[in-house]
Amino acid sequence: MPCRLASASPSDRDRLATGPAARFLMEAGGRAVGWRLCACLVAVLWQCLSWSPACAQPEAEKPHYLRQLSQQYRAGDWVLQCDSWSACHIMGAPGMGKDPARIRPVIMIRHGWKRGDGFELRIALIDGYGEVQRLTPGRSGRFMALGATRGLAPIAFVLGPADKDGAFAVADTDPARLVAALRHWPDGRLMLDGGGKVRLPRGNLDYLLRKMVRLQFPAQDPLSKSERSEWMKEYHYRLVPIAPARTGVPEMVELSCDQVTHAPSVEGWQLDRRNRLWIAQCPESSRLFLQVDGKEPVTFDLKDRNGRVQDRLRATYNDRTMLLEIRLSYKGRGDCGQFVRFGWTDQAEFGMIEHRALSTCRFVPAQFWPLSWTPTSWRFVPATPPE
Repeated sequence: MPCRLASASPSDRDRLATGPAARFLMEAGGRAVGWRLCACLVAVLWQCLSWSPACAQPEAEKPHYLRQLSQQYRAGDWVLQCDSWSACHIMGAPGMGKDPARIRPVIMIRHGWKRGDGFELRIALIDGYGEVQRLTPGRSGRFMALGATRGLAPIAFVLGPADKDGAFAVADTDPARLVAALRHWPDGRLMLDGGGKVRLPRGNLDYLLRKMVRLQFPAQDPLSKSERSEWMKEYHYRLVPIAPARTGVPEMVELSCDQVTHAPSVEGWQLDRRNRLWIAQCPESSRLFLQVDGKEPVTFDLKDRNGRVQDRLRATYNDRTMLLEIRLSYKGRGDCGQFVRFGWTDQAEFGMIEHRALSTCRFVPAQFWPLSWTPTSWRFVPATPPE
């Protein structure tokens, strides 16, 4: 779902207010100031908590095919998620076991854009706490079969160039051979030269791969012309970089933590000439505020349809990526849940740039979680100089 409510049609706003989006409510002290930010986050988060008891029922009006795409499927250590482009992603990671120092692989698989294209496979190594291990391109490794397939020859590969998220594509072998091994071997190990053996993910990967192909390449168009027109829209965002706030922290923000004796660390960001974003990092959760010049900050809570506050929210503005990052935990755990990135657009509103979700808690870094939404395009443009 896009995050451009400020320019939505009246019918779109009505749908947000009365349809499934109403599963999450905005608490803003009875004031409408900052509704763009609040409604924007609400619109995203109600959709994404598909495994939450409060949001277990899919929205009835969404076509069946799109409900299938938005669902996350699991088979052992593997999870499958399709994104807003109907491209599907599989991620696998073994559990940490009893040893927090244990090194584990994260295996990411996706299919090319055309049915005749092959699979792509990327590898990263993490420890029990989710720290990405430093590797170098060109390092050799191999998949080794165990169990009933122990007698099969190992499959060698070389780490290719590193991606920005710290994962490596494989080189010097057809990725399809590695995918086939993961698909058919009941158990196996990954070994990099100069390192020890680590357990490969286990589970019915064959089931997820077949579902991936069915969802990404349906036999016939699963959407009618009217459904495609209504649901498969394009979204193009022009983002502007923001700067640290030029004013002092409001008292309301400083006193926002539940533990009143705790002085939170506060991030302040000047979104544009009139709007500021404040993020108070309290022990129990992050608190977000939007402030317009000449007015008091407005805070909001995210609630499910039963009125329960989503109180395990962590938010920060990443000055390296220039994006607002919000993470919601799953069942009180911070190593799984939802990870969302927003950018401030030249239309004075937040646009959702990326949404990732994981309901399997494995201390896997959020950048490796399966992608579920991204816009058609987005880019940064120069900001308007402040007055």
